[in-house]
Amino acid sequence: MYCGVNVGTDHFSVVCQIKAVCQHWLHHAKMFTTELEHIKVKKKWLDLLSSKANHIVKRKESLKDKLKDFESRYKDAKIRAYKMREKKKE
Repeated sequence: MYCGVNVGTDHFSVVCQIKAVCQHWLHHAKMFTTELEHIKVKKKWLDLLSSKANHIVKRKESLKDKLKDFESRYKDAKIRAYKMREKKKE
């Protein structure tokens, strides 16, 4: 175990301490990346919800426009029918 250049040195304990520090950093780095991924997922979810909300608002506006168009066409057809009935009476 003590053969080679490392005889009488504290190289093994220094390596162990550095390894422990690196493992500690790696553990925290993984936690940090998972937090970042959680934030990214949350942001994507909020973006999806806002896009759905915008789509619903646009759809409501389009349906309101279609309803107004239908009402105006109905009124025009009603007036034309009334005028044609008046012409037939004459």
